[in-house]
Amino acid sequence: MDIALYESTQEKIPSLLEDILKRILVEEESELKQTDIFIILVAVLAYENGFLLMTNNKIDLECWKHIDNKYLLKWKSSNGVYELTFVMNGFHDTLVKFVLCSLESSSLINVVISNINSEVYSVCFNVNHYIVDLKASTIPMMFCDLNHLSNTFKNKIITPVKSAILNYYGYSGASLIGLPEELIFKLMLYLDVSDIINVSKTCKKLNLLLNNDSLWHKLFLRDFPLQFSCGNTTEGQWKMSYRNMQMELKESLRRVRKMSPIDFSTNFYNGSLVL
Repeated sequence: MDIALYESTQEKIPSLLEDILKRILVEEESELKQTDIFIILVAVLAYENGFLLMTNNKIDLECWKHIDNKYLLKWKSSNGVYELTFVMNGFHDTLVKFVLCSLESSSLINVVISNINSEVYSVCFNVNHYIVDLKASTIPMMFCDLNHLSNTFKNKIITPVKSAILNYYGYSGASLIGLPEELIFKLMLYLDVSDIINVSKTCKKLNLLLNNDSLWHKLFLRDFPLQFSCGNTTEGQWKMSYRNMQMELKESLRRVRKMSPIDFSTNFYNGSLVL
């Protein structure tokens, strides 16, 4: 039974990856570099996540059987930059270009979706962390921590790219950032503010979205309804108003603790005390 890249160990890796490397390594005068192997990892990851490789402007499902040193040269420009073109399965009219640039021991991956937006999806990897021994006795032992590579690549590249394509064609993505803004706001209202802040740190899009004033208006109304009804807010600055109200209530709690032996370790919302 085959495995996915994220399930790899130093005893077993996906058969697709192993077959490609076996074919390349048996070639005479094969001088694979870390970057060469890394672009193969990237291609396999894209394929595992539903992206189909293009050759000569056509989907090439058989290319995996033919990848060797000469084939790698088709992906590599004279300045050493790799460029691969994929399409997402089911959306064959939208090209997705993967560009890999080598930066000493690191590799920068930039991904661009043609005809949808001008956004560039990027992630940089320390190649030495994942490809540890080019002369290992077995192919699986060449690698380390491919689970981390797979998860990071999926979170930083695959998920946002899929969501952008699905949104463009009118579908909701199978991730938080693929949902309509109104639905994200509704989901956030079920979370504590500390959890919302943590969510906002996961990517640029969510950071911008979760700083939206209308969301903090709803949060203020949810957590401080009494203060809201008294009109003690500043229109257009709901996040600042929320922060100020929380600081005031923390200070009130500090004073109450000094005056009373009662345990006030519990958080109180809905206009009461908030830690």
